[in-house]
Amino acid sequence: MLPKTLLIALLFLTSLNFTYLSAQDSGCTRRTVAVGVVDREWNLVQGLSAANFRGRLHGRDVEVLSASVNTSPRHIVLLLDASGSMMGGSGKWDTAKSLSEDLIRFAPPRASIAQMAFTDNVLDTAAFEQDRLTLLKRLAALVKVSEQSRQRRDTALYDAISSGLSALGSLDFGDVIYAVTDGGDNTSEIPPERVEQDLLRAGVRLFSVLTDSGRGMRGRVSEKAEGPNRLLFMVETTGGNMLTLPYGKTSRPNPHIKARTRSGAVDLALHRLYQQMGEFYRLDLRLPETVDKPTSWKLEVIHADGRPSPQVKVRYPQQLMPCARANP
Repeated sequence: MLPKTLLIALLFLTSLNFTYLSAQDSGCTRRTVAVGVVDREWNLVQGLSAANFRGRLHGRDVEVLSASVNTSPRHIVLLLDASGSMMGGSGKWDTAKSLSEDLIRFAPPRASIAQMAFTDNVLDTAAFEQDRLTLLKRLAALVKVSEQSRQRRDTALYDAISSGLSALGSLDFGDVIYAVTDGGDNTSEIPPERVEQDLLRAGVRLFSVLTDSGRGMRGRVSEKAEGPNRLLFMVETTGGNMLTLPYGKTSRPNPHIKARTRSGAVDLALHRLYQQMGEFYRLDLRLPETVDKPTSWKLEVIHADGRPSPQVKVRYPQQLMPCARANP
C-alpha cells in the first residue's frame, strides 16, 4: 500500500493535470460558426446534417459535432452610404434609398433593424426596431439628414462598419451588418483588417449591395482609397454575401438568377439575400489544435462518398480567431 503522504501527492498532481487540460481547452478548440449554404441561384440548401460538412485546418480534420438550422430573431444594422460618390446625377442615391426601403419591407421575420447614415463620419442613427412603419419613418428622417448640404462628403466605410458593430447595441452570433454603398473609402481611420477581425470575433456577418456605376470589381486600389475588391473580400471572409447592381443594360445581378425582366431578377436576388440573413446552419466544431493568431481554414459540403458538392456555395467565417472571445 502506498504511504498516505505519497497517495495525497499523487492525487494532488492528478487534479492539477486535469485542471491544466481543462484550461488548455476552455473553449479554444470548441467553436460555433454560422454557415450559409446556397445553390447557384442563391436558394438556401435544406436538410444537411453534420455528416454533410467537412472542415480542414492545417491539413487536419475539423470535427463537425452538430449542425442545426438557426432561424432565431436577427439583428440587422443597415448602413446607408451618403458620401459624395453616392450623390449627384449617377442615380446611386435613389437606388440606395430604394434598397433601404426594400430591406425594411422584406427583412426576415422578427428581425430588428437599426439604421445608420454615414459620410466621413456617422451622420445619424436609429436604434433597433421591429415595427415596419416606424422603421420607414426613421429611414425618411435619416434620408432627410443625409441630404442636407455639407461642405465635405468623403467616405469612411470601414469606420462606419466598426461603428455599426459597437455603437448600436449588442450584436450577437449570426447577426448582420448590411452596407448599401459603392464600396469606396478614402478617410477611414480604422484599418479594414482590424474591422474584419472584430466582425469575426463577434460572429457577425457582413452583407452588402454594391451600387456600381461601371467601375466593376477589377484592377488594383490604392492603399488610401479602398475599393469594391476590399469590401467583397471582407464580405466573403465573414460569411456574408454581396449583390452588385451595375447600370449596364446587359449586366445581370447574378448570372444564374433569371426572370422575365432584369428588375424581376434583381428582386429575386435581393429577397434571397434577405433569406440568407435570416437563416443559416449553426455548426458546432472541435478543432484539431488551438490557434494563436487569425488562421485560415476550409469548410465544404460533401456527398455521401466524400466528394465535394460543386452545385453549392458554402458561406462561412473563413478565418478562425484566437480563443479569447472565440465562442458566441
